[in-house]
Amino acid sequence: MSKRHLRDSNLPHGVDGLLGFARPSSFSHWSPSQFGCCASQRNTQAAAAEDHGDGGVS
Repeated sequence: MSKRHLRDSNLPHGVDGLLGFARPSSFSHWSPSQFGCCASQRNTQAAAAEDHGDGGVS
């Protein structure tokens, strides 16, 4: 579910609340441990992949 929210969200902030984190900082600490990078880096990678026709980051 977290991958889908990160991929489909057009909001720069607020995904943390959708995923049940009490504070944005909690999400910021959790995200790299799950995905290997912060959410903004993941969004940048997904956008670049879409621009190149790779279908985005899964």
